[in-house]
Amino acid sequence: MAFYKQNIIYKSIYDLPAWNFDQINTKHDFSYLFKKYKKVAPNKRILKIWDNIYDEFIEAFGVSEYFVQYINCLIEALKFYKKAYIDNERHNVNFAILKEQEARDIYDMNNKTDKNIYARVSVFLGKPINPKQISTFEFYSLINLMKENASK
Repeated sequence: MAFYKQNIIYKSIYDLPAWNFDQINTKHDFSYLFKKYKKVAPNKRILKIWDNIYDEFIEAFGVSEYFVQYINCLIEALKFYKKAYIDNERHNVNFAILKEQEARDIYDMNNKTDKNIYARVSVFLGKPINPKQISTFEFYSLINLMKENASK
């Protein structure tokens, strides 16, 4: 218990480096929550810390249109499963499977960090950034500024 209370784990988007955030998001490797990488299996405490960080991220930056598409595909899949198993229309299982695959494709396509994004933020800022040092909050705030400037 004291292990998680010590100052060895990131607990906020304000101290979690952007690179670590992206690694957790893409690889689902919660070892990147530790300030010194430590391979760990997910457990309730680790997942709770990650949920709090992700909630904080959503509060600060909202959800993307791709995430909304992903959720909508899952909802459609559930509706097809309902028709298949509750309404006894078994052919709808195939449609549900297709919607689940569409959701996975949307997730995979949009949950990968653009390898050049760190370079683009550096150019925008006018100086190099280190994604292992800049906080998640700072980094995604800069991305939002870039988007605002691009839309002007």
